[in-house]
This record gives sequence, C-alpha cells and structure tokens, in this order.
Amino acid sequence: MKPSASSRIIRAAIAGIGMVIVLFLLYLSLISTSYITSGSSEKSYLLKDSPAALLLIMAAVMTGLILMRRAVPLQKAARRINESQRLFHMLQAILFGVIAAGSLYWIFSVQAVPGADQKSMLTIAEQLLSGNTSAFAKNGYISIFPHQAGFALAVTLIAKVLGTDWHVFQIINIIGLLLAYWELSETAALLENRNTIRLAVLLACLLFYPLQMYVTFVYGTIWSYALALAAMRHELLFLKNGKAGSLALMSILIFLSVFLKSNSMILLIAMCIASLLEALQRRRWKPLLALAACIAMLAGEQLAVHEIISVLAGGNAAAGTSSWCYIAMDTSIDNSRAPGWYMSEFGPDLYLKSGAEAEEAIASAAAKQNINELLSSPAEAMSFFLEKNASQWNNPTFQGYWIVTTHNHASSTLLSVIGMLSSYGWLNVLQTLILAGAALFLLTCTGSSDSSELLYIAALIGGFLFHTFWEAKCQYTLPYFFLLIPLAIVGTSRLLQHPDALWRHSRARLILAAAILAATIIIWQPYAAAAESTDIQPAGVLAKTTQRMK
Repeated sequence: MKPSASSRIIRAAIAGIGMVIVLFLLYLSLISTSYITSGSSEKSYLLKDSPAALLLIMAAVMTGLILMRRAVPLQKAARRINESQRLFHMLQAILFGVIAAGSLYWIFSVQAVPGADQKSMLTIAEQLLSGNTSAFAKNGYISIFPHQAGFALAVTLIAKVLGTDWHVFQIINIIGLLLAYWELSETAALLENRNTIRLAVLLACLLFYPLQMYVTFVYGTIWSYALALAAMRHELLFLKNGKAGSLALMSILIFLSVFLKSNSMILLIAMCIASLLEALQRRRWKPLLALAACIAMLAGEQLAVHEIISVLAGGNAAAGTSSWCYIAMDTSIDNSRAPGWYMSEFGPDLYLKSGAEAEEAIASAAAKQNINELLSSPAEAMSFFLEKNASQWNNPTFQGYWIVTTHNHASSTLLSVIGMLSSYGWLNVLQTLILAGAALFLLTCTGSSDSSELLYIAALIGGFLFHTFWEAKCQYTLPYFFLLIPLAIVGTSRLLQHPDALWRHSRARLILAAAILAATIIIWQPYAAAAESTDIQPAGVLAKTTQRMK
C-alpha cells in the first residue's frame, strides 16, 4: 500500500530537520572543540580546530574502508561472520568483555567518589532504610526535586540488598552500559540485518567511549538510557510483527526508564511520533496501540511518583522548584559556565530562602527579561544559540572528565593533562566521523515506510530542541549523540556497498545537503569566530582541572 501524503510529509520533515541539525553539529565539530574545566567553575571554552586536518582524516578513513572492503581475505571473513552465528557470538563476547574490563579499570583507576546529587541519592537510600523520610518532607531534597524520586527509590531497593558502597553502583552501571550497547547494535540490525553491522556498532562504542566514562556516575543516566533503548527497539518490533509480547515489553521498559530519569520522556515522545507515523503510512489502527501504551505508561509513572512522594511525605507532596528557574537559567546569556547552563542564583537556595511563590515570581521575572533581551537583539540571540549548543554538543568527552574530577578522586595518569589532551584529540576525530556517517545515513535513507529509519532521528531532534530551550549540559546531550552511532555505521555501510547509488538515487538530497551546509557556514561562521577563545590553549583549560585527590 502506498504511504499517505501526510506520512510522506512527516517523514520528509523529520529527515530534513535531522539533516539540518546533523550538518550544524558537523560544522561545529570541524571548526572548533569545546573544552571544559572541572570543579565548581565548570567553565566551557570554545577553541579553534583544524578543519583541513579533520577532512584529510575523514578522506583517509573512507579510503581505508574502501580498500578493506575490496580486500578478498576481509570479504571472506565478513561472509563467515554473517553466516556463522557461533563465530559472531564469540566476537561479540570478546567485544563485550573488553568493554566490561575497560570499564572496571576506569572505575578502580579514577576512584571517583560520588558527590552533589549522586551523594544525595545514596544518602536518601541510607535514610529510607533506617526509616527516615525527611528527604520527602517539606524542604527536603525530593520535595525540591520530585523528579528524582524514582531513581532515589531504585537506589534504595538496591542498597537494601547490596548496601550503599558506591563501587557497587558503579559496577552495576557496567551491566547497564553493555545493555545499552547491545540495544544500539540490535537496532542497527533492524536497518541492515548483518552480523558485521552489529559488531561494527559495538566496536564504534568501544572506540568512542564517553558513555563508558559515565559508569562512575551514580545518577541513573546509563540505566534509564539502556531501558529506553530497549523500549524503542521493542516498539519497532511491535510495529513490524504486531505481537502483544513486544508491546508489553515496550510498555514496561519505557515506564521504568521514565521512572528512573524524567529526561527519557523525550525518547518516549519520539516513540509516540514513530507509532503515529506508522499508522498514517500503513493506514492501519494497530500501530496506535503503541502510542496509547506510551501515553498510559507516562500517566501511570507520573501518578506512581506522586503517590509515593505523598505517602513518604505524610500526604503533602510538594510541587518542587518552579520550571521558571530552569527557564531563567536556560535563557541567561551572562553565565560564568556557558550560555544556558546551571546558575546557582536559581538553584535550591532560592526555593529554600524565598518559598515557592516568591521563587516563581523572581525566576519568571528574570526569564521574561532574558527572553525579551534575546528577542530585541537577533545578533545576540544567534550568538547565544551557537555558544549554548557548541558547549553541550561539541565537547568530545561529553563532560566525561568533569564527572570524575569534580569531586574526590584518585591520582591517575588517565586524568593527567597529557592523558586528557590525548583523549580529547582521539574523541574529537571520532565525533566528527560519527556526524559525517550520520549525514550519510540521512542521504541514503531508502524512503520506505519503515519507521526504524527515523525513530532515532526523531529522538535526536527532540533532544536538540529541548536542550536548546532548557538547561544545557553535556551529560544531557550524550545519550542523543550515541543514537547517531548505529546510523553512522549503517550510512557508511550503504555508501561502501553502493557508492554510485548516492549520486544516482539521492542526487536531490545530496544537492540539498550541500546547500544546507553552505548556508550553515555562511550564517554561523561570524558568530563561531566571535565565540572562540583565543587567549588560552587546550592544555591551559585542562590544567585548570581541580585535582581533588582522595
């Protein structure tokens, strides 16, 4: 059945917006790199990169892949891997083993002691296990940040069985990391069902390791992401096979993901869009069951959290800090970290000192003033948009070093300036390659009615738009960037398999992409040049890292 006109328009819009975002990020990655200091300053510096060197590396990598593909021994090896499940599972196990071993080595080398919100989660677990519910009472941590209730309860359940040693929670994160990588590789296989594609995704995740650095982060980031990825894959399976089991698993997994971290709601919205698009394309009602299930799970999660907080708070569930505080932060140009990042002026102290009503009034006034300033000065708004997104999307470590060095940690060569500089350089190249591969994927989309092609792109769009207007932080954008890895692998594979097809079948897209990239350079280059810090070098930024040794 031919897809409806409305579904074709929606698909084109998702692919087009996705291309604009990917090419914007690719442009930023080519011309600059964002470096961030550790400690409470958390200041971002946008430093000039070498586009020529990166383009040469991209050309060299593509040439190498072409030569490897033509090598007869490698062709035979790839054929064996695709035909032999035993060989595939052996190689898959080796990759997972290396990732797990590397994660353990990272945990015990850096000895990153949980602080700030992470520490609060562990403290709340200890309190709840001893019968103390003060965190849920008025002015308690959960009453200020009710969206953290789900993860706090999860930590408590684990602590009841395994205790509150933070090493245990970091090791548990490794299991979540492996699950996330497995889901990314299996979702890629829904696009190109070959074992070599699965292994390539796992290898890319091993080589591009910012998410692996987050195993020390006891904050629910990895597990909520892994569960959301699993939910997304099971939704795609349901849309393909219509089986109730896939729908049930999708529902449970997305409920748990949002319960752990409310950020997963963006991925849930992408799932809703995918199911709606599938219904329009196939002109059937059954895909709408996934949409209804997502909405029901979100409503159920919100109700469950509210009821739990009410019970533990003695029947008085506080609304928490006002959303206006986040809007005030996120529209602030004058920010010591970077535009749109966290500001202590609108943190919990404002809520505790002023009360809920006064806090909302102060924050809303500041937010409206910020918005008016941006609207009255288009040039300032453009600079704000570029600097905010460069600071949170263009840091190749995605704040991985900040996570481990901002609180107590061990002295390790991995955290030396030389070690961090080397890592930044390596990850910077891979970040650019991933973005280029994602652009290839969008150029080589088949145009079929398969929602698996655009689900991850819809999620990327949601994450990009949300964090453009909400609080900026690399740890928030990292999960969306990792969605690009399977797309980059598939896009590169398609180009290598059919190099002439890009021009024969995607000529219009290629010309449009070139126009978008040219427009991106023309529009943003003056603002990018103005945003670059010229008075400091990468080593100088990283030398500012606070060395808090245990």
